[in-house]
Amino acid sequence: MDSDAAVKHRRAVHAESRYSKEVFMSKKPSQHVVPNQKGGWSVRKSEASKATRIFEKKNDAVDYARNVAKKGHSELYIHKKDGTISEKRSYGNDPCPPKDKK
Repeated sequence: MDSDAAVKHRRAVHAESRYSKEVFMSKKPSQHVVPNQKGGWSVRKSEASKATRIFEKKNDAVDYARNVAKKGHSELYIHKKDGTISEKRSYGNDPCPPKDKK
């Protein structure tokens, strides 16, 4: 392949892989437990600019977000005080569930 053909081929492969990832990714908004500016914890949807609910304690925020994620069959991301993700939980349909060993 000459260089132009090689570049076009790489772009096509990249676009195809990006499309397949988009198809299999969940379209339901995930729930995030994040620290807020006042020292408490906020629960917010992945696409929302405002918090769904605000809590003083992280455990209360996690409990609330877990219930919302379970009802919505979505993902739950729990963040640390510095904003990094400490834990991810999935309550949706797993495309690759673990197999029972009997």
